[in-house]
Amino acid sequence: MKRILSFFLTLVLTAALLCPAALAVNETAAKDRDWVYITLDPGHGGDGAGGNDSGAVNEKYGYQEADLVLKIGLYLKEELETYRNVHVDMTRSDSYGTRYTPLREVKQRVDFAAEKCSDLLVSLHLNGAATQSAHGALILASNGNYDPACANIVDGVGTNILTQLGKLGLDTSRGLVKRNSGDGTTYPNGKLADYYGIVRYGQLRHIPAMIVEHCFVSSNSDCEQFLSSDAKLRAIAQADARGIAAYYGLEKKDPGEVDVEPLFRDCRSHWAKDYVNRAADAGWVNGVGGGLFQPDGTLTRAMFVTMLAGLSGVDEADYPGSTFSDVSVGQWYAPSVAWAASEGIVSGTGSGRTRTRPPIPRPTTFPTVPTSPPGRSTVSVSAMKRGCCPAATTALLRWTMPRARRRASCCAGSMTSCARPKVDFLRFRGIIRSTYCRNGGIHHYE
Repeated sequence: MKRILSFFLTLVLTAALLCPAALAVNETAAKDRDWVYITLDPGHGGDGAGGNDSGAVNEKYGYQEADLVLKIGLYLKEELETYRNVHVDMTRSDSYGTRYTPLREVKQRVDFAAEKCSDLLVSLHLNGAATQSAHGALILASNGNYDPACANIVDGVGTNILTQLGKLGLDTSRGLVKRNSGDGTTYPNGKLADYYGIVRYGQLRHIPAMIVEHCFVSSNSDCEQFLSSDAKLRAIAQADARGIAAYYGLEKKDPGEVDVEPLFRDCRSHWAKDYVNRAADAGWVNGVGGGLFQPDGTLTRAMFVTMLAGLSGVDEADYPGSTFSDVSVGQWYAPSVAWAASEGIVSGTGSGRTRTRPPIPRPTTFPTVPTSPPGRSTVSVSAMKRGCCPAATTALLRWTMPRARRRASCCAGSMTSCARPKVDFLRFRGIIRSTYCRNGGIHHYE
């Protein structure tokens, strides 16, 4: 019995999410994969706590690497955003820095790119050497020992950037530089790791990550030719942008054109993307902020109850208070919990508490969910055994109703005992059509 009830809760929610009659398809969903998310990392600089690392310095002109690459980064962001379907994040956008730019540590910079679901991490630098003869541009790339696909992207983007920097007059003969770990550090697959931290951690997080050494700030000649004015720094940034655009096939926006970003950047290639987008369009989910949904994260009781409230069309203004001591008024999930308590869906854990933050175990049973049409009593349902992450729960057995509607059937006996209220609800919402085949005792739904 519980399996049948669970199936029909699944059918209700999945059908509501997917049915064209219930809500319109997000028009941008098909284009989500066309977007490119890029993290720019101006090297060195502040650590967000008062510390500062100037990087390489030119003694004659007083130029500091950290200051110049910050300008290049800001110009590069500005230029990249003149292309269609590009989103740019920066590990730091000022000299003070952030918690992602600690002194002499680079892992956090890659972590930032991972949190932003970046397709590319470009760490911006200027080289330094003890001799004036060292000059020109180079790019530190991966040996590809852990994620060859990411390494190939780095090679492609890097080659295009070097081509564009060469057109400015920079010596790019050093090309792509790949250096193995000098102390025997290996990747989890046992192969020798990359030497440079940004590149190595990028491989581990499956993010194409490179270090662009635009020229030698220690070289008076490079400083005079390429770093001595904001116009020259902007030219370097524009060369970087052209190289990136060439690799990804980006096109310039028309004047006044405004891009519409994917609802959730971390669902662009996820199997549940369409399900999640449509649920968001219907107002049943809204992610965790910052354009993220965390589809493979942990589903908490608060999240699940909020989804149920959205499905049931609950008006949050009707539930301003809280009946549990651990649910403060003003919490994003407070109205949904208050509604669920009023309907008997949740009853707390005793002592006036409800424990909304712990994840939902498998299986979980909710006493009643008011999904019946007017004139019918509510029915008992149980949460599905699969689906304790946001993506799976939003999709709720993605095979139930794929793009082309399937036809489901159940026997007349099961229909009478448990399924009829759920099917009636789907019909009431206009989500499915039903056909009753009396002669065979079989009821078809599509």
